[in-house]
Amino acid sequence: IKRSRELKKLKLTEARLIGTKYVIPISIWLYNNKVAFMLWESETGILIENKGTADTFKNYFKVLWSASK
Repeated sequence: IKRSRELKKLKLTEARLIGTKYVIPISIWLYNNKVAFMLWESETGILIENKGTADTFKNYFKVLWSASK
């Protein structure tokens, strides 16, 4: 919730929350045909460059966005 409040203060930024039951302890970034996962606790990153995978995660984002507040 704290991070959401911080993000909402930024220009051109919109943040939504989904129930804490569904917390995902990683960051997922989508850009071009790439999906990047950042696992902050272990300082590990994974980059996948694949159009099908990127499209799948874009759809995943849309589902979560529409289910969030």
